[in-house]
Amino acid sequence: MIKEIISDSPQFQSFQKLQDLQRQWLKILFSILLIAIFTIWMSEAFVNKNVNLIDQIAYPIILSSVSISLLVLQWKPQAYGLALLGTVGIIIVYTVTFLQAIIWGYIPLKDHYNLTTFAQWFPLTYILIFLFIRKQQAFLLSVCIYLSLAVPSILIGWQEQDLAIDARKFPYLLHMMMSHPIYIAVFVAVATLQTSFVQAHIQASEADIDHLTNVANRRAATRFLEAMFSQITTPTSQVGVVLIDIDYFKKINDTYGHDVGDRVLIRVAQVLQKELRKTDLVSRWGGEEFLVILTAYSIDEISETAERLRQMLADYEYSEVKQVTASFGVALKQVDEEFEALIKRADKALYQAKQQGRNQVVIAADAPSLEISPDAIVSQQCRQAEESRTQPIS
Repeated sequence: MIKEIISDSPQFQSFQKLQDLQRQWLKILFSILLIAIFTIWMSEAFVNKNVNLIDQIAYPIILSSVSISLLVLQWKPQAYGLALLGTVGIIIVYTVTFLQAIIWGYIPLKDHYNLTTFAQWFPLTYILIFLFIRKQQAFLLSVCIYLSLAVPSILIGWQEQDLAIDARKFPYLLHMMMSHPIYIAVFVAVATLQTSFVQAHIQASEADIDHLTNVANRRAATRFLEAMFSQITTPTSQVGVVLIDIDYFKKINDTYGHDVGDRVLIRVAQVLQKELRKTDLVSRWGGEEFLVILTAYSIDEISETAERLRQMLADYEYSEVKQVTASFGVALKQVDEEFEALIKRADKALYQAKQQGRNQVVIAADAPSLEISPDAIVSQQCRQAEESRTQPIS
């Protein structure tokens, strides 16, 4: 039961979507990496005819690791973390090992080919780290990798003071030492901005979402109605609301407990969301009340929609409560009517549905209008004629 509740939560679903997105990007990156490493290996073997000892060992290992990771991502997605850790870990170990071999002279620097090509690929290690590891851990790991570059480079620079300029590695290493902190700072800034953006988006979403039912809350519904009414340009613009109240909900809570009551609320919200259009809004108005906002409907269409929803809620059988019904109050916007008055008419219709026995749809009466009686019109015309006769002639 706990696992089902967690898996249905919006936070868990968002986390699952994020993991799916990361898996897709990993497939793309690993596929490109597989092609790139294989191409470089073949080029060095058959064109340059020079594959250093470390690469002779590393290329097959990396290619095998990336290939296995792609198979794991395709056929066993739940092992996503293992595939990521294995491949990224191997790449980091290769990067640091190759770097130390260059610095300390274990790899001959033929025309500085190994050093210059390695310098181009090295920053990609930081990209992988910050893409798929949390910011704090990614920063610490990047600093450690950078120190593995900086400390030996300073030491080798001290030892190379007596060598000719062309024989020194330190000028090349110095460029890497100066540029890599910029890479790390940029990636930290991007990760920070991304985290801040995601948090701000989550907070904004949570402020407008009812956490139990995962539909809009009263605040969001009110703002939605205000925005709709402010955009209305013609008196005939059709906006309707349906106010829904679950019948005998307090009795359900008292008899079966609040857990069962919560499941009823969640089910009602799911039915409403499933059966309505994307342009309509479902909100939890308060307690066991829901407000549905409909656009471009006639009063007959709104009534038919409300009746269909009422029937679907009544037909659903709960394991504990069996049947749960709801009462509906329906109102369509009148000319020059404010949204508060529209809600009030729907509320009166809902109250009437409750009074008439519940489990039914009641259409709200039209909004009262200011009517002028014929006698009042005649009286006004007489006053205007009298005023014209007494008007001085200029």
